[in-house]
Amino acid sequence: RSTDRPCRIEFQNRIGSPQPFNDNPSSGSSTPDGVPKSPSLQSLSLTMFELEHEVGVDTLFMLMYKLPVNTITEKTSTKVKYTFEFTEFPMTKWLQSFARQRGGKCVYVGLLSVDVPESDQESVREQLLALDCVPVFVPHQVVTDHYTFCKLILWPAFHSVPCDQYAESQRSELWTAYCSLNKSFAAEVLRFRSQQSLVWVHGYQLMDVATHIREVVCDARIGFTLHTPFPSSEHFRALKCCQQILHGLLSNSLIGFLLFDHCRHFLSSCRRIFGVDFKSLPGGTLCLTYADHAVSVRVSHVTVEPELFLHDTEFENGESDVSAEDEKSGLSNLRVQSTGELTVHSAGAGAGWSVTVPDTHTTQRDLIAFKQSVLSQISSHDGKRCTVILGIDVMDYLTGMTLKLNAFDRFLTDYHQRRGKVVLLQVSIDRVGVPWSDSMKAHREQVNALVQSINSKFSTENYTPVIHLIKAPSIESRKFLYSIADMLYLTSIRDGLNVIPYEFVCCKEKQGSGGVVVLSEFTGVSRSLSGAIRVNPFDAGEVAEALDAGLNLDGEEQISRTARDFLHIKRNSVKNWTHSFLADLQRLSTLRPPTSQVRLDSEPHLSTFQMAYRGSMKRLIILEYEGAVIPATFSFATVSPTSEAIEALAQLARDPNNTIFIVSGRRRELLDKVFDDERLRPIGLAAEHGYLFRWSSNEEWQMIAPDIDLSWKKNARQILATYAEHTDNSSVSEKDSCFTFVVRDVDPDLCAIQCKELIRHLDQAMESAQVQRIVEPTHIELIPSQCGHANMVKHVIDFYNHVKFDFVLCVGEHTSSDRMFELVNQEFAGSGVCTFNCVVGRKTSRRAGFFLSQLSDILSVFKSL
Repeated sequence: RSTDRPCRIEFQNRIGSPQPFNDNPSSGSSTPDGVPKSPSLQSLSLTMFELEHEVGVDTLFMLMYKLPVNTITEKTSTKVKYTFEFTEFPMTKWLQSFARQRGGKCVYVGLLSVDVPESDQESVREQLLALDCVPVFVPHQVVTDHYTFCKLILWPAFHSVPCDQYAESQRSELWTAYCSLNKSFAAEVLRFRSQQSLVWVHGYQLMDVATHIREVVCDARIGFTLHTPFPSSEHFRALKCCQQILHGLLSNSLIGFLLFDHCRHFLSSCRRIFGVDFKSLPGGTLCLTYADHAVSVRVSHVTVEPELFLHDTEFENGESDVSAEDEKSGLSNLRVQSTGELTVHSAGAGAGWSVTVPDTHTTQRDLIAFKQSVLSQISSHDGKRCTVILGIDVMDYLTGMTLKLNAFDRFLTDYHQRRGKVVLLQVSIDRVGVPWSDSMKAHREQVNALVQSINSKFSTENYTPVIHLIKAPSIESRKFLYSIADMLYLTSIRDGLNVIPYEFVCCKEKQGSGGVVVLSEFTGVSRSLSGAIRVNPFDAGEVAEALDAGLNLDGEEQISRTARDFLHIKRNSVKNWTHSFLADLQRLSTLRPPTSQVRLDSEPHLSTFQMAYRGSMKRLIILEYEGAVIPATFSFATVSPTSEAIEALAQLARDPNNTIFIVSGRRRELLDKVFDDERLRPIGLAAEHGYLFRWSSNEEWQMIAPDIDLSWKKNARQILATYAEHTDNSSVSEKDSCFTFVVRDVDPDLCAIQCKELIRHLDQAMESAQVQRIVEPTHIELIPSQCGHANMVKHVIDFYNHVKFDFVLCVGEHTSSDRMFELVNQEFAGSGVCTFNCVVGRKTSRRAGFFLSQLSDILSVFKSL
């Protein structure tokens, strides 16, 4: 750091360790893969210091797909002027409150809703930093492809709906854009984060962000909340990129789901794809161990902020200042079409509670016009107001609108006394800008046809049974709709978080009049609203009966149901949910398992290892064949080491100061064939877990102990054959001294049941036999009690007790390798010998201080020596 750049030094000290940097003056350019280069600190404006808006060391980073800002652009002849206005949403003040308690602030990271030219990006960044917002600038095509991937592939897949052919043909290109945008989000966080920072990522659009953050900062505290359902493992595995997505999710420290159904599917995918299982910790937290860190999983409902709906807004309290002519003009723009569909052109917000920006363009005049138009449509032929059944849904086949309309048709058919007295006020939120698939277009046309069909069947001169509005209603508009509705009617077939029922209950609690909620049993909120009437949307008769029963509920019963549901909403408000999630995230003081394992190939550990190796005179290197010589993920079929692995072993064996011994569960015939190489002759081998061994290729095989009793094999053979017959895709492998019950390809749930019962049976039947069992995720082995990798390593150390080893490396892959690591620690404790115990793969070891992810990492370490 040069002394002639004091501003840079001050900036780095104040925001922590911003990495990686790019000191290229062309800071706004993009890399070949479409990821924008991080601008240099020199290019960032220092005005934020004068305004005291610098990012603090205890920053809470809130990553959202879109920044919560309104953008106003003013074009002149020479340039475009940008003005930004921060838009608060329900979580805002609670996020700021939590950040202040930590002595920091909340900083939002996300995309802007407008494209900003490269030449204007620095000035825009300065303005947004003053609002505690960090913009992510990526090429327009990347944003477009990312959005298409989310809507055409991820959205249907996460709702268990297969992708259509268009999405399939574009999958690879769109997935690249998805990763690129996620990498850009991570780069912005890495520029500013410090050791104490918390990162909270929201939404399925950003599931890969944690991957890129953890690659740079291994102890980062990252929380992720999924607001959509998580699909069953069968649907999830149909995604070509399922492993990468799951890896990205497991790179977080804390993962939040809204329902246990979603969490259960996620845990099942972890077990079936990566073999990672969970355990329950004291306090009820679910935890998984993945790679070098622990992942906590929590399930918690979130509702809405009740205060938003218990108090009137300025629009609702204000008197009308609209003239009669203006009202008439406004109403003319909202005239009902002959099909019963009302098109409203005002821009509005969706139903989301977190990332949706409220409709700031709704004026008092617009609201009054909207109210008058709706009220004129819900009056019956005698001038009285009809009973209003309200539906607010996104124009999407997942919301079950066709099922809703069919059931309402059945309702008017079966309960003819309701005709002319009950109307369905259906508000459909059109997804502007969403890339429509053929199935979604067909659904839209089907909805319009059903509306027209019902109205043609049951309409009279003064009565229209279905009033269909295509509108994204603002919060003021929604409050009005709730106030005039007698019932809320939703028939979604799959959804994550739908806050419409919560808002309806809050408004009815404020009115004190009660209301009825009829919900599909497949909606997420149906689990939490005990006062709602749950229906199967696919049974039109059941739904029609529920609508009639709900309308027949007396006022006292409605008020009681509303009060019960409102209590749940208060307990799980946005405030309580936000503080609870962040408190859990903050409690994660470290992401490493209790063993504090570190990567052997990371600095400074690799340099320490290399120095110890090069500075030693006599070295003992013990390797497990599966994991350290061949990939442990292969089946039990014959697998030979790669040429790269053979070359790495040959290099180690060439040094006369190295004593190398490889232990394996394979047959000696296989090991003879694999190590039939002149360069590998000095290497010692153990077959069948040490039952047979040789000190080098120049010597004969010998038994680890004389007169080993194998009489137990007859009974074991019968037991294992019985379980293999009743366990699909399992098999039994028999060697001279041992049996292996292979369950690698067995369904994980069936495997857990059968293996548990098999172990109980074996323990009971072979209680007095001299046999030990080795239980691994992929197999169960029965071997003589005198054998085992730990016993073999003990035999090796005793044989070479005359050699003064000053360096010992022990590499194991199996979960049972801990006994081998423990023996090495005991034998060389206090002797001054440099010992390195290293476990391979995604597992926790109580005795190994180091880990490496896979075989290629081991070979790279060997090459570095």
